[in-house]
Amino acid sequence: MNPAAAEDRKAVKTFNRCINRLKERTRGIPRILEYHARPHIEEMRKRQEEIIAAVEPPRSAHYQEQERYEREMFSRMEEEILQRVTDEALPKYHTDLEELETVLERLADLRRRLENRFPSIRRLYAGNPRYKEWKGCKVIVTSDRSVRQSDTADLSFGRRLIVFSDGSGDADSVLVTDNPYPVVWLMYRLLRQEGRGFIDFQNKFELFARIVEAAKEQMATTGCDSESEEQKLLLRCLQEPVEMVTECRDHARRWIDEFEEYLRERQQKRSR
Repeated sequence: MNPAAAEDRKAVKTFNRCINRLKERTRGIPRILEYHARPHIEEMRKRQEEIIAAVEPPRSAHYQEQERYEREMFSRMEEEILQRVTDEALPKYHTDLEELETVLERLADLRRRLENRFPSIRRLYAGNPRYKEWKGCKVIVTSDRSVRQSDTADLSFGRRLIVFSDGSGDADSVLVTDNPYPVVWLMYRLLRQEGRGFIDFQNKFELFARIVEAAKEQMATTGCDSESEEQKLLLRCLQEPVEMVTECRDHARRWIDEFEEYLRERQQKRSR
């Protein structure tokens, strides 16, 4: 075999070992690294020749020189991955965390208004035809007694029960009540104001289903016939978005803390 071709084959084998080591090194915690390193590693495969050319080839066939070659190649590749994740992914997580904190502040402010200025809020929705009915996000809130809920479950939708309402399409949850106004108002309010920066195509179905189920539980306990009962209902329903946003905020914070701690520990090891 041509000596140059043999060296090329060795270099490719070394590169492939480095790729496999990167996959192992970026598996598990920190999860930001695991999640975002994958596309960069795959992109590195396409730059095989460039990466190999950037590393000084072995000066001899001695195993120590071969180890030096692989160690240097792996170090360059690992450093590039960490730098790209740090520069591209980490700032987005910090931005998401800030947005979630802002959403929680808006929800806290809405709660204070519900507690301290409820009559003025009630005037916004009481008897307002805009808030008479909600049909969307696989949720129905209505005063129409012709809407009926069945017990048919569609297992393809996982843990959620699918209910079918006559003439109204399918829904994850249906609330039929003589006073739909407070719940419908809250869902519109969250969609347009307090929930901005959090509610998206993926989580809106769970959020509004949780709100409707919370409303049904609260109405079964206290009713919804008086101003004070409406206030209790809205405060109870508001707990659902607060819990969901808090969970997402804590999740983002854990991922950021894990990754930044990993970077600190790595820097400390290199400084020794």
